[in-house]
Amino acid sequence: MPEGNDALFEMRQQVDAAYASAERLVRDAEAAAREHARDVPPRGFAGPSPAPGPSTTALEALQAILGLLEVVRRQVPPELAHQFAGALRDLLAAVRSLIDWYLERLDRPGGEDGGRDPGPREVEDIPID
Repeated sequence: MPEGNDALFEMRQQVDAAYASAERLVRDAEAAAREHARDVPPRGFAGPSPAPGPSTTALEALQAILGLLEVVRRQVPPELAHQFAGALRDLLAAVRSLIDWYLERLDRPGGEDGGRDPGPREVEDIPID
């Protein structure tokens, strides 16, 4: 089996494991929500309002993100998902290279310009008719 297939297989296993963990979190959150919903009156409006807090907001955000991931995972063909992952990897590598270049430039003696004095610049006069 070629080495590229092993890496792809490992990546697929990691994605599947992450997906299984996310799915478990959603099931646990849903079970907790159902447990909490038992105290809600039949019409819903007569009960006490839930206390606002970061846990409610975080739970809603997690459910929204996981729902979006589920939709994308089911709708996007595997080939397109692999192409997108490759493009994202290339973009992140380019950003990393840009950051490294800028940090090297800042580390040079003299700061941003590297301590170099470019001296007088040659200017060319271009007549405008």
